[in-house]
Amino acid sequence: MFESHKHLGLTNYEFDVTAHEIRNTLYQLGVPQKEVGEFMDIIESYRSKVVAPA
Repeated sequence: MFESHKHLGLTNYEFDVTAHEIRNTLYQLGVPQKEVGEFMDIIESYRSKVVAPA
């Protein structure tokens, strides 16, 4: 996963912004809070795989 994202040089801030947009979209679509939480846990598990080392 990191190999396919490293050229982007993503920061934790950019990851947070993207995660926030994903969460807002799920809420807008009426996804139940429990499922939103579960999905966001999955998204968070990718942080270390896509954020460039500092």
